[in-house]
Amino acid sequence: MANAAWFNGLPADVQKIMREVGAEVSKEATDSIMTASDAIIGEFQKRGAKISTLSGAELTAMQKIESEVMEPNYAAMVDADVFAALKKYTGR
Repeated sequence: MANAAWFNGLPADVQKIMREVGAEVSKEATDSIMTASDAIIGEFQKRGAKISTLSGAELTAMQKIESEVMEPNYAAMVDADVFAALKKYTGR
């Protein structure tokens, strides 16, 4: 993470390297988190927990809560440019 002014002040070749490496690190981190999450879900199930997957109207209702309640709270915690980039990255 870096602020835009600092990043934009770097030479173009360094920016390119940072974008490429950042994408690789992001993918590795996401893959690691998803693997760990799957393991945790499996552990919960072994201990008797029921896992529910939302769909249809339930999923739509949860997405509405995310966009109306959770996203504004997240936006208040981080730099506006970072939050905008995150939304772009996640397609929201």
